Amino acid sequence: MKYLKIAPAAVLILLMIFTATPAQPYEALADPNTPLAKAYSDFMKAWISKPEDFKALSEKYGPILKAYVKEADAKFQTSLDKEITAALAEGAAGKNLSANRQVAQKGIQNAFIAFFINSLKKVAQLKSTGDDLAKIDRSAAIIKSIAGRRDQWLAKGMEYSDSFASALNDLHTSLKKGDLNGAAGHAAQLEAFTYKMILFSTLYELGGLEKARGSDDEAVAAKTVEANYYYRILNAEHQSRNAKGAVMVSQILREDPLSMDVELAQKILAEDFKSELTGLDKGKLGI
Repeated sequence: MKYLKIAPAAVLILLMIFTATPAQPYEALADPNTPLAKAYSDFMKAWISKPEDFKALSEKYGPILKAYVKEADAKFQTSLDKEITAALAEGAAGKNLSANRQVAQKGIQNAFIAFFINSLKKVAQLKSTGDDLAKIDRSAAIIKSIAGRRDQWLAKGMEYSDSFASALNDLHTSLKKGDLNGAAGHAAQLEAFTYKMILFSTLYELGGLEKARGSDDEAVAAKTVEANYYYRILNAEHQSRNAKGAVMVSQILREDPLSMDVELAQKILAEDFKSELTGLDKGKLGI
């Protein structure tokens, strides 16, 4: 059974982020030893080191992560827990292993990102609570790991991950000073940054899907899952820019991956998020 390869550097980034003692100033407020952080770290270790062991993944998914995902489902009217549970069961039965592995990880990730963006919006609107700030911190390592991978894809060194760390540190600094308007500005900046990283991810996975068609059906299935889960996060921002374009991309992503119009989806996204792509080597994102 073939699996998509994960670069050694990516594995190292993930394990360092979720197991190491935080070094960045902003991370001092996000304790990596909380039950939720430890549960996600344990899940990711199993996900990376035991790709075929869906029993282990199922054990790591519950009950702490499951409860957090169900909280997200209730908040955002999603069905992530149902999707993750079904994927883990199907994988345990030996079916669609690569795709189901991605459903499990990206489903959990989407719950964290959804809380992150929602909480940032509340800070930007001067309506945040202590729980919102906690949810920002709980998701910080995940967003930073995504930024680190985009640095690798686009040969940016540590530009995006450093930019994220700096912006989140600025947010915390403003909050500590009681500068709510300053915090609101930093929150809006972080929200825009997060959508930018998710845009890159959606385009990259669509490019990978296109490249794998006709040669690797497992990779096609896995890339289709990844593109769909990333775009679910991006969709709200896309709708605010071009509702018709958002509908079209959503429809394309529901089509048979072997025949879907990947090029059209990429074209719509590139046009509607033109400013985010300015100056980049779009070929590295699969466009």
